[in-house]
This record gives sequence, C-alpha cells and structure tokens, in this order.
Amino acid sequence: MEIIVGTLLTIGLFTQAGAILLMLLALKMLVLHQHFNHPTLPNRLTYLLFFAIGFSLFITGAGVFAFDLPI
Repeated sequence: MEIIVGTLLTIGLFTQAGAILLMLLALKMLVLHQHFNHPTLPNRLTYLLFFAIGFSLFITGAGVFAFDLPI
C-alpha cells in the first residue's frame, strides 16, 4: 500500500485518492505505533507530518498538471 500511495503521489495520477490513502495509512500508524514499536520505524511526528501532507493535497489538489477529477 505504501508503494501504491507513493507512486500515485509521485506521478500525480489520482492524487486526491492517493492523499486519502496516505491519511488513512498515517492514522493507522499513529494509532498502532505502540504495537509496532521498533527502532527502525519513524516516530509519531513523521506520521503526523504525513497526515498533514495528505490533508493538504486532498484539500488543495495537486495543481495544474495533475490527472484528477475535481471534488
């Protein structure tokens, strides 16, 4: 799922759908971070920033060159 979201956001294809998936993934990791407590995982602030990025992309869209449907 992370690879799919990263690819969608990088290409600019269905950016708002990718942003929704990014927000869901970030929320999941914010809630379950204590269960997956491993030194190689990023901290909660990283997932909070991912959520903010996804929220911003969902609200504003990707820009002029994106292949998105207007919401």
